[in-house]
Amino acid sequence: MASRKQQNNLWEVLGYPKTISVRVTPNASRSDVRLDTLKTEERRVRIYVTTTPENGKANKVVLSLLAKVLHVPISSLQIIQGETSRDKVIAVDALSPQEKSLTTA
Repeated sequence: MASRKQQNNLWEVLGYPKTISVRVTPNASRSDVRLDTLKTEERRVRIYVTTTPENGKANKVVLSLLAKVLHVPISSLQIIQGETSRDKVIAVDALSPQEKSLTTA
């Protein structure tokens, strides 16, 4: 897994986006979540899973790992692009801490 500091701050580092670009590597030796900065300064999350990409198994593990790292329920994540591709776009239907404070005030 990513470092504890990165895990706790990944969503914050990304700026609490409503969509996250992800690059998935199936059949990895271990599961891991990392933040990559591309040459264009765009940030992308790299997710390594030990699962094979058969019948959506890897996608389920990807959503599970990402939910754990972002500290959101898995039901708040949905693959909206790249269901069968290594490059995916995942929608995040969750409130940032700032949005939560506004709804409770």
